[in-house]
Amino acid sequence: MRNRQRRFQRRSAKGQRGFAIISLVIGAISLVAILLAVMANSRGPGTLASDSARPLAAGLLSQANNLISGFDVMMARNSLSPGSVTYDSTAGTGLFNSSVSALVRQIPPVDAVIGSTNWVYRSDKVTYTGVGATSTGSPEYSFMLPNVKKDVCQALNRQANGADLIYTSGLARTSLVASLTPAADTNDTTAAVTVSLAASGVAVPISPTVGCFQTSDGTPGPYYIAYAIALPQ
Repeated sequence: MRNRQRRFQRRSAKGQRGFAIISLVIGAISLVAILLAVMANSRGPGTLASDSARPLAAGLLSQANNLISGFDVMMARNSLSPGSVTYDSTAGTGLFNSSVSALVRQIPPVDAVIGSTNWVYRSDKVTYTGVGATSTGSPEYSFMLPNVKKDVCQALNRQANGADLIYTSGLARTSLVASLTPAADTNDTTAAVTVSLAASGVAVPISPTVGCFQTSDGTPGPYYIAYAIALPQ
């Protein structure tokens, strides 16, 4: 009788220990689930928007670098002066002449921009102060992409220059580009202008040849324009 009681007591103790272990495991799983839910909620819509902007900004950064390298290739292979490069597929001079530069037209990701817009060629009509060899700035050969979305603009600066901000220009859109929705292969002939890149409380990186800035006007807020400088001067 006593032996049976001892065996029963041992089995009961083991069962209690097993139940305790199972309870601890269930509690740990519940705690992990709660922590994951709190982390998901703490991200908020702003963080999610930032996450979605990153690949779009990466696409624009790749396009900007493609335009810059294609410009270099055209000058080198055809012994062209910068002013002789054309923003089309003309044989011998065209940036998109596949037999020379191997560069195709850079079509912006539809979710990175507002409306139907394209990169435009500004030739040497824009001076970006702080870029190039001179401190006062000289006209640079560059490209611009109007109507970039705000979060993509900021993500582009972060990826290109490590600056988690949007540069200001102090200029209205019409003094920078003729249209918010330019067609492909547009040589924008808007008058020469100087863009003084600035950022409140933060130093603009040296020679930011790719980036994005906002205009001084817009409806309801400012417009955002990405740029790529093919030939800093």
